[in-house]
Amino acid sequence: DRADRAYQVLSIFAALLRYRGGCERDDRTNPRHGLDRVLELLDLTVRDSRWMGGRGSELLRFREAVAAL
Repeated sequence: DRADRAYQVLSIFAALLRYRGGCERDDRTNPRHGLDRVLELLDLTVRDSRWMGGRGSELLRFREAVAAL
């Protein structure tokens, strides 16, 4: 259970790093696509019942910050 949640968080941050790397390289692909993937992973993670409670609300706040980029 803890390993699954850790994997979810690591997947989110890996996608965020890929998005950031694409922006820094001035990648010709649509940078919004990378950000959409981060938001998709956050949405899937928040919907997972294992995140109910305090940690889920932290993820929602993080999602709001990412969406504002």
